Amino acid sequence: MKKLTIGILALTFLFGITSCKKQLDKLGPDLCPSDGFSVVASDIVLDGLNTSNEVNLSSGGLHIKAKFTEVVKWSLKLISEDGASIKSFEGETDSINTWWFGNVDAFPLFKKGNVKVELEIACLDLITKSFVIKEAPTFKNVNSSYGVLIRDFDKNGIVPVAGNEFTVADGWAGLNGSDSNHYQYFDVDPSPMGGKYGELYSKGPDVTWYHGATSFPITNFAGKLITTNPDSVYVNFYCKGYGLVNTGLEFALTSAGTNYFYTEPITWEGWKLISLKLSDLKVLAGSKAGQKLTDVDGISQCIMQLGSNPERTNEARSAYDFILLTVGEPFIKE
Repeated sequence: MKKLTIGILALTFLFGITSCKKQLDKLGPDLCPSDGFSVVASDIVLDGLNTSNEVNLSSGGLHIKAKFTEVVKWSLKLISEDGASIKSFEGETDSINTWWFGNVDAFPLFKKGNVKVELEIACLDLITKSFVIKEAPTFKNVNSSYGVLIRDFDKNGIVPVAGNEFTVADGWAGLNGSDSNHYQYFDVDPSPMGGKYGELYSKGPDVTWYHGATSFPITNFAGKLITTNPDSVYVNFYCKGYGLVNTGLEFALTSAGTNYFYTEPITWEGWKLISLKLSDLKVLAGSKAGQKLTDVDGISQCIMQLGSNPERTNEARSAYDFILLTVGEPFIKE
């Protein structure tokens, strides 16, 4: 009886090994396209290149397309000449249809120079081609499937500033502080996007929670993005800290007449990229306190407020630059 039991266990073990081996042997071919499948470099279409194989990312981007004869698992990468900048796309489809404007998976952004395109499909040789970036990215002309630049303080975006200095044509601004206060544009120590940015500053003899704000209208926003799902749209912007204790980041979008805020203490010095889902913006007080932004098409205003956080103070200073909405993922994933 004991020998029979051992024999049964041995057979079960051998069957298990054989079964696993068959599954492993089968896994490799299942990842591969069919025998008749083929793709070459010319199948990768880069719409947006000029006749010299260049793209000007200061005025637009590339529409990257490819059509396959069957559904395959693919990975496409754009890699700068020095290897420092990489943007990856992947999917399991019978086509590629995406937009690229110089954005990356992690800093730094792409700059002028050569770029290599790599398309990888299981069981096939790596497919490559290349092009040249003629001018660095600005994101001022992007497709609605990627996002929309609201303002970058360099006369770009759907609500551009009118000039190099703040005027009422750029929106509203009001600052407290009897000693000194301002809302001005500067280009000293710019954000990673370069150029000018808007700085708020207030100092007075008394401590307070509210130091001032600036805002500007966003008209005819409906339809600017391919989706109206607030969980799929990110607001991205740079915020600068100056090392002052108790200054707060207070950013808001108005939708359907209600202001939806994101706030946090500015505990950093220099520029920091903030990326939030629109659904992370909330009403701060009143009967609607805690209510999240849901009406994306209803966006009608942007607010950058200067306040104290977590304690009241008599002096506060912050700056903002490059307000960009993106679809599906934040401006920088890492």
